[in-house]
Amino acid sequence: MPSAWAQTELALSPSQCVVDEGECQVRVTLSWQTESQQSVCIQVAAEGETLYCNLPANQSAWSLDVSGTGDVEFRLLSLDRLPLASARLRVLHIPKRKPRQRAAWSLF
Repeated sequence: MPSAWAQTELALSPSQCVVDEGECQVRVTLSWQTESQQSVCIQVAAEGETLYCNLPANQSAWSLDVSGTGDVEFRLLSLDRLPLASARLRVLHIPKRKPRQRAAWSLF
C-alpha cells in the first residue's frame, strides 16, 4: 500500500444505494482530506476512466450523479495517477415484499 494512502481520506455520501428493482440512481458527494494540499483526480475504478482531473488543491469535495446496478468504486489519484485513497458505493437490491394473501379457507 503506498504511503500516501495513510495520509489521505476519501469519504462518500451516501455510501449505499438501496433499490428494489432496476438500477440505482443517486447523487453522491466525494469528500477528501490530504495531509498536504494538492491537486487530485477522481476515477471510477471499474471503468478506468478519470472523471475529473486537476481539481484545485483548495477543493476537497465533488458531487456527481451515479447510475448502475452494481457497486461503484471511486479512486482519488494524484496528478501523476498514483492512488491516494478509494471509497465504494454499495448497491443493495432488496426485493419488494409481496402483501400476504388471506387464505380463502379457515380451520375455525
